[in-house]
Parts: sequence; structure tokens; C-alpha cells
Amino acid sequence: MPAVMVKREYKIIETETKGEVHINTNSQYNNINARKVTVAENVTARLFGNVSQLLVLKKGSRIFFHGTITGRVKNEEGELFVYK
Repeated sequence: MPAVMVKREYKIIETETKGEVHINTNSQYNNINARKVTVAENVTARLFGNVSQLLVLKKGSRIFFHGTITGRVKNEEGELFVYK
């Protein structure tokens, strides 16, 4: 049986994003500088930038992180990929 490829559509956010961020749809943040980021269940996010206090991954979420996390990571059964 051939592998099934799932096409994911991402909402692209180009502007700087600060403060407390809740990500509820598949998204790419190109300039994130947040204190706290929470990624909802079964959501995929690509983040470019910094998280200073807390990064929360809900069940089934996936984060592709390009940047710096200086605070804590709370993983509630998600996946985190970190790149330089």
C-alpha cells in the first residue's frame, strides 16, 4: 500500500508577534518574540524567533522551532523539533 501524503496549509504571519500567543491553526510565524506560546491539539506550527518564558505543546501538536527558547518547555504529548 503506498504512503499517503497529507498536504498541510499554513497561515503565514510576517509581522512581529509579541506577548502571549495561542496557536489554534496550522501556522508559520516568521518573527515571533513571545513570552508564552501555546500550540493547540493536533496543530502544526513553524516558529522563527524567540520564546522567553514558556512553550506549551498540547497533545498531537508539532512545532518546528528556529530560534531560541530561554524559558521552560511543557510537553503534553506533542513533538518539538529545534533548529539553529
